[in-house]
Amino acid sequence: NTENPLVLHVEGLGNEPNISFDRTLAEFPPVLPFSLGSEVQVAITNPTAYPIELYSLEFDKHHIEEETILIWLKERYKLKRLFLPPVTPGGKLPQEILEAYSKERGVAKSAATTTAAAGEADAN
Repeated sequence: NTENPLVLHVEGLGNEPNISFDRTLAEFPPVLPFSLGSEVQVAITNPTAYPIELYSLEFDKHHIEEETILIWLKERYKLKRLFLPPVTPGGKLPQEILEAYSKERGVAKSAATTTAAAGEADAN
């Protein structure tokens, strides 16, 4: 709370993410059941220097694994919100999160192996 506000003159140049497609509609021909399906090629262009990453959520194993880790993190620590630093295109989650998840998963696998081995010993 000051009576004399500080005024700053700021100048800059920004890039807005922008991609263009070579067509507005991709139409697929009819496909018979149990056939190999059909393909349509679509060219996507990034006319800027701003890096853009494209992926399909259903088929990107890296994205699915990261989503699993983030859900685990929120449930494990009962978080309502999770604030993370931005990830560069093609980048990974912060190393501390990956290590915590690997450690927890390793402990769970070890416990499951021990339980299975104990069950086998009891059976013999």
